[in-house]
Amino acid sequence: MSGLADCQVIGRWRIVGSDTWDRDYLDLVEPAFINIDRGGRGELAFGVVNASLDLEYSRTMVFFTFEGFDEGDEVSGSGSAELQ
Repeated sequence: MSGLADCQVIGRWRIVGSDTWDRDYLDLVEPAFINIDRGGRGELAFGVVNASLDLEYSRTMVFFTFEGFDEGDEVSGSGSAELQ
């Protein structure tokens, strides 16, 4: 992984697509987003999912583990987001 200084994905981003969910579900409660902070933390919200993120960065990608809730049920896992 490259250093945080050249990471281009830090900020709040609109989620516009997913391999798993369609756009109607992504924006079910609010416009879907992922927030990527410099301190290795972040958050995401889509559909009925809200989660906190622990992050690792590369220049144009972020890799994360998450813990949160899906319609009141606890969820956890991992994923990634790529700047295109």
